[in-house]
Amino acid sequence: MGWLISHNMTKAQQVAELVKGWSNDKKGCRFLAHSVRGNVLYAVGQSFDRTKPEAFEDRWIMVCLLRKDRGYGWGYKDMSESMGPVESNCPLKFLAMAPVACETWRVRVRATHEKRRQKSTKIEPGTVFVFSKGYKDSLGASLDGVESKILRKSGRGYIAQLEHITIKVMRRHIGEVLF
Repeated sequence: MGWLISHNMTKAQQVAELVKGWSNDKKGCRFLAHSVRGNVLYAVGQSFDRTKPEAFEDRWIMVCLLRKDRGYGWGYKDMSESMGPVESNCPLKFLAMAPVACETWRVRVRATHEKRRQKSTKIEPGTVFVFSKGYKDSLGASLDGVESKILRKSGRGYIAQLEHITIKVMRRHIGEVLF
């Protein structure tokens, strides 16, 4: 699997070309929805048969990596969900639009969205949280699953109460926010 690079195409033109669909006398493909996240295009495709307009053959999720090749233009590397792509920022609504082709990829997509949702939770004084997995204190003791409470903001981090001591924690050390 290689890259297909265009000549003098912008990113927007490349995306438009990829999602416009195609057809011949009997069969074709249309895209029902698409989303560009960074340099990754996610799209839900649907094939059809012109001889049976009421029958749709298949739906799938397409993932295209996008990149600019200096001196030429934008290009892409396409794959389907069934290939289990590494990219996992697909819109959740796309998962409901196509049958499951790779359950492990869908689990990764849902986990990515859940992690982002947790990271977007506002941290303020009084927030109670559990430390993220793998976090250790300065003496090397694991704090996995230990609850703590944010006291205040401090620079780019926070000061938290851990039993009878206060410690500085960064956002990445905060796992699940309890309340």
